[in-house]
This record gives sequence, structure tokens and C-alpha cells, in this order.
Amino acid sequence: MTYEKLIKKTKTFLIGLGLSGVAGAVILTGCMGNARVEYDQEAGGTAVTVSQERSDGEHGSGGEGSGSEGAEGSEGSGGGEEAAANQLAPDETFDMVRGGARLILNYDAGSNAFAGIVENTTNTTLTRVRIEVHLSNGTELGPTIPIDLAPGQTAPITLQSTPASFTGWIAHAEVGNAEGGGAEGAETGGEGGGDGGAEGAGGEGHGPGDEGGNESGSGQELNEAAMSSPIIPLGRTWQGTLGPLAIDARYDAATQSVISTVQNTMSQKVCYVQAEPHLKSGTTTVGELGPDKLGDLAPIQKVTSSVSVASEPALAGVAFDGYVVHMEVFDCAGPGPQPHPAGQGGEGGSEGAGGEGHGPGGEGGSEGSEGAGGEEGSAANQLAPDETFDMVQNGARLIMNYDANSNSFKGTVENTTNGTLTRVRIEIHLSNGTELGPTTPIDMAPGQKIAVELPSTAAPFTGWVAHAEVGGGEGGGEHGAAGSGGGEGSESGGEHGGGGREGGGEHGSRSEGRGGG
Repeated sequence: MTYEKLIKKTKTFLIGLGLSGVAGAVILTGCMGNARVEYDQEAGGTAVTVSQERSDGEHGSGGEGSGSEGAEGSEGSGGGEEAAANQLAPDETFDMVRGGARLILNYDAGSNAFAGIVENTTNTTLTRVRIEVHLSNGTELGPTIPIDLAPGQTAPITLQSTPASFTGWIAHAEVGNAEGGGAEGAETGGEGGGDGGAEGAGGEGHGPGDEGGNESGSGQELNEAAMSSPIIPLGRTWQGTLGPLAIDARYDAATQSVISTVQNTMSQKVCYVQAEPHLKSGTTTVGELGPDKLGDLAPIQKVTSSVSVASEPALAGVAFDGYVVHMEVFDCAGPGPQPHPAGQGGEGGSEGAGGEGHGPGGEGGSEGSEGAGGEEGSAANQLAPDETFDMVQNGARLIMNYDANSNSFKGTVENTTNGTLTRVRIEIHLSNGTELGPTTPIDMAPGQKIAVELPSTAAPFTGWVAHAEVGGGEGGGEHGAAGSGGGEGSESGGEHGGGGREGGGEHGSRSEGRGGG
């Protein structure tokens, strides 16, 4: 959207040195960044600029940050790492192997810190291993001080969080030389410049700069993290500001509706405003309502949104105990939310020209143009074609590899819990903006493991990221016509399909934006 979301991240670093004299263990601590989202008037839209002023150190002048991670700063215009699709709830565990480093992290509310371990799973020394955590409130914690890890070596990690509350987080380990054109540096097309531009312009892609910088393109919506409230218990109201909108929300049990008063706080018009409440069971999203299209709002204009659970037949009988207010705003100069092109499927189709997959630019639609951004495809989280994806999300452990010979992604998904996981499906987001999947949803018994295969496209790509989704999908298929798995996809539109849910798939003709979830 030409709400070029540039989220202004002013990075203030607390130097963290951590040496532990315990049996060869190295404690990683790190610098902490405070993020500030500023809304400026620009081209009829809201520009959220995220500039990162990094002091000395890995992100410092000259450090990774200047030129490389500096680009991360351009995560910059992005923020792919904050992608909702990949984010974990505060009480969930991050467990993923990247670059040979297995990172296991948990959030400890008592100490308000992230603690865990990083392990070298290879037979060679991993150099300059450092850890970062990205919060849904826009804050980046870390990176920790780079260390070298010998084969099999494990190091404890502690990253202090900030006083600001958050509802989701994502972590990643970085390995190797990142300065000046090195690994991370090269991520310019990466973390910041590229896909990682963020959820961006496509946001979960909503909007050009959504979480990121430009996940896409045309539709452009403000990022999901900035446009979503915390989880609200059904019996409580919530007042707050989401992007340029002041919100006063409540759940009406009598009508089973989420009712919100929405006011434009800007001195300029905001366009294509939509309300899409998310229903929660604990920290799990069990469904999405809407979108309730509120249209353009003049300065200070106030309108009321009311979305009933009954408007989503697929949610009949689904239990939930809370909700999240999620708003979407698109570039006034753009076409607004766009239908998801048939066959394009998924979030990537474009969450709205920037959205989860709704619309031309979404997570996929432009996750972006490899450089436009894309939460789920954010370079910060992306793997090289020859790397292995191994992560537990919502109880589902997904292990995937790219097989160049068959030009497809192959692996397994396993239920690591003691309960049945419902509607498990897999998606893969490529750096070229393509979204593969979702696969056909299946229910998995405790301990069950199944094989997964997703054919890739003929278009080349330099990076990829995968995720498993668990739980109820809306409409007629979570992502609409496309999926690798045909499954969800062909369900008439699907989550992001061109037709279903809100009349065409979860993100049917409107496109959500962000990507994930």
C-alpha cells in the first residue's frame, strides 16, 4: 500500500556479554531493540517507517547492521520475522534447525526473558552463531554476541524482553559472517530488502509494507502485528489503537457478534478499511470472521462494525473463549483488497494485494517478489534450497527438504502431542513470491507421522520457508484454489481463495493480508 510500511525501528542496544564458567557452556545474551511505529502522511496513506539506528556491535555502524543486517533494518521495510503465520504464542516452544544450529527457546514470564539453548547439530564448527527474537509489538531482541560452536556443543541462551506487552514471537539463529555483504548482508534482498521486506506490502501481508516492506504490491495493508489487538476474553471489552484506527471492541454473547467502534485518528482519509475479528481458543486461532468492509473513513470519522459468528457456517459448534480485533487498511491509491486469482492459491496469492493471501499482493502474491517482502517468506527466516526445515509449531513437527531432482519439497509432519491434531496442512513460501500448498487438511492421531510432498514451480528461487497449520480453516478451504494439496485449495476459494469464505474463501474477495496465522 503505499502505506509504505517502513516501520521505524530505533534500535537502542543494551550490551549483553555473557560468559559462563560452567563446563564449557557459553551463555548468549544480547542487545535489545525498541521499536517505534510512526504514522506519517504520505501519498494519501500511512507510511510506517522503520529505520534502525544501530550502535556499535553486530548491528552497529559498520557491523552487521551497517550494510548487511543493516538491510535487516530494512527488515525494514519489513518485518518478515514477525510474520504471524510463523509466530508462536508466548507459552509455545520454538524448536527449529537452521544453518545446522538447533535453537530451542521458551518465554519465561516470571523473568520476562526468553531462555533456551542453541546446539551445533553438524560435524563441523559453526562460526559466529547468534540469536534474535522478534516480537509481535515490533521489537527485536538481540542479536546475542556471536560465538563459535564446536560439533555437538550446546550453549545456553538468555534474551531479556521489554516491558511492552506482546502476543506473539518468532526466533532465529544466524550462522556465519554477516557483515558487509556476508550472509546476513546478502540478505538485503533478504531480511530487509527481499522477501523479508516483510510481510509487507503485502502484509501477512497486508499492504505494501505490511509487516514488511512490501510484500506485495498492490493492495497494501498495514502489518498484522500493528493491526491486531491482544487476545481479549469474551467477557471483556478492549480499547486501543491499531495503526491509524482507534478501536472500542466488545463481544456480544446474545448475538454472538464482535462489535467494534472504529474511528480514523488521522488528519487524512484512510481507505478500504475492513474489520476481521479472529476467534481464539486459548492462544489458538480457531476461525476468522468477516471481513466487514467499512469503506473509506474521513478524518475523525467513526463507524461501527458488527460481525456475527453465524456469518461463518464453518464455525458452527466451534468452541472459543476469546477474540482478537484485526483491522485492515489499504492504500488509497491502489485497488484495495483483491480477489485471490484462481489457481494462485494461498496466502501468497495475495492477501490483499498485500495480505495473507488475499489479494494480489499478499503473502504470496508478492510475498514478494523476492524482494518485496513476505512475512512468511522473510529472508530472515528463509532457508537456502539445500537446507533442512525442522520446526515444531502447534504440536506438529514439520521436517522438509527441497529435492532438486524432482523439483519438489519432501518431508514428514508428526503429531508430537498426546491429543489429536485437526486439519493439519502444510505450506511452503518461496523467495520468488510463490506459495505452495496448502496440502489437503488431515487429522493426526498422537504420535502419527505422515509423508509430505509439495511440487515446486518452474520459476527459480533462492530461499524458502515452510509452516504447518493446525485447526479449523474457514470458508471453503483454507487457502483457496490452489494448494499443492489441492485439498484445501480446491475448495472453492479457500482461505485465501477467490471466492470462498467471505464469500469466497477465507480471504476471499478481499484478501487479508498478512500471511499467517
